[in-house]
Amino acid sequence: MKRLLICGLILPLLLTACNKPKEIPDDKLIAIVSDLFVANAYWSSSLMADSLRLDSVDVYAPIFEHYGYRPQDFTHTIGTLSKRKSVGLTDLIERATERLTAESAGYFAQVAMLDSLDHIAAERYKKIVYEDTSRVLTRLSDPSQEPDITIPLELGKYRIEYSYLIDTSDQNAYVQYMQFLMDTAKRRRNYLYRSFSKGRSRREKIEVDVPDTSLLKTLNIFLAYSSGRNTRKTLVKVDSLRITHYLPTAEALDSLTRHILYPSPLPEYPHAGFDLPNSSDHGSSEKDFVTLRVDTAGMAVPTDSLVR
Repeated sequence: MKRLLICGLILPLLLTACNKPKEIPDDKLIAIVSDLFVANAYWSSSLMADSLRLDSVDVYAPIFEHYGYRPQDFTHTIGTLSKRKSVGLTDLIERATERLTAESAGYFAQVAMLDSLDHIAAERYKKIVYEDTSRVLTRLSDPSQEPDITIPLELGKYRIEYSYLIDTSDQNAYVQYMQFLMDTAKRRRNYLYRSFSKGRSRREKIEVDVPDTSLLKTLNIFLAYSSGRNTRKTLVKVDSLRITHYLPTAEALDSLTRHILYPSPLPEYPHAGFDLPNSSDHGSSEKDFVTLRVDTAGMAVPTDSLVR
């Protein structure tokens, strides 16, 4: 009986001791506050609040669990912070802010590095698919006829660059650059127009993303177009016309990685393919032909210089 009585007295004391809030040391307290700042920023944003509809407990509780503490530990520590000599509430916020600033600088550096790698890979494996140094048009394009330029589409991105000048002698109300994409059913879609003032030369750059070639077939361009009924003589000068194709980012990065890790043993064919190690076979290798094109010399495929 005495033993049962003693156990009855000790057990509540043990349970009380287990539930007693713990003091969180400075370093972990600063880390927790930093994570709470970030979580609060995400949670309070309208996008997160509307899409997830989370309660604050759902957002903050995992942070305390990650560091091995409970919300009541955090509340208790903040409440007794004034008794500490090592860090005060103001110091805590400042040091947490400094931590976030230092971490964000590292994130920005990583993002900048990844952006640089994306740019390097894109430029290395770009391909000029059309180039024309100078073209003079003396009549407007007929939209019912074949376009001035037709480019078969591949996955990735196209950049169209040119200089455009409508001479002041032009007699039309307006003249436009016009382009569209044609799908596999020969339907025209994704029209884009560029209008220009007479007598003023302007440099233009247009980008077209092609995420899927199962539907889209060709890029088509009319260099001098007008929807007016009574079209008259025109004089349009198009200089430095260039259409460049860029591989999809993932494919370009993969090609760059393979080129760095597995350089070709044949200098005269540096991008013809690689003997890549086969992870399932320790002694043999498997031939993997990868499209690694390089067009940094700027060699164009079709060119045209036509006076109309």
